[in-house]
Amino acid sequence: MIEPEINKSITITDNAKAAVLEAVKDFSGEWFLRIFVQNSPTGLQYAMAVDTKAFSQDKVIETNGLKVVVDNISEPFVLGATVDFVKTEENAGFKVSNPYVDLSAIGGSCCSGGSCGGGSCGSGGCGSC
Repeated sequence: MIEPEINKSITITDNAKAAVLEAVKDFSGEWFLRIFVQNSPTGLQYAMAVDTKAFSQDKVIETNGLKVVVDNISEPFVLGATVDFVKTEENAGFKVSNPYVDLSAIGGSCCSGGSCGGGSCGSGGCGSC
């Protein structure tokens, strides 16, 4: 069976690009949008920041007119991802999704995805697992 080739880039939607540009509108100098994974109490999660430097171990990708920087540890999790900016009546924020990676299945998930006796992480429900 032939495996489909993974998209080796990052997609930044027009909504996300507009939100990034609004956030850096008063910034002078060169900047990069850094996308990375970080550990949290519930496992890995995507994070973003504006950075002024790209390091030798970083991959710089230009997409939708933005320079995106990804470190070598985050690269396998980030490549193929789509970054969008979603706005609802209640809140607004960036959403990173990657059809090739399920971060919820990588560490930190309560009881390895099993039942926690009706509780959830942080509620004490994992104590019996």
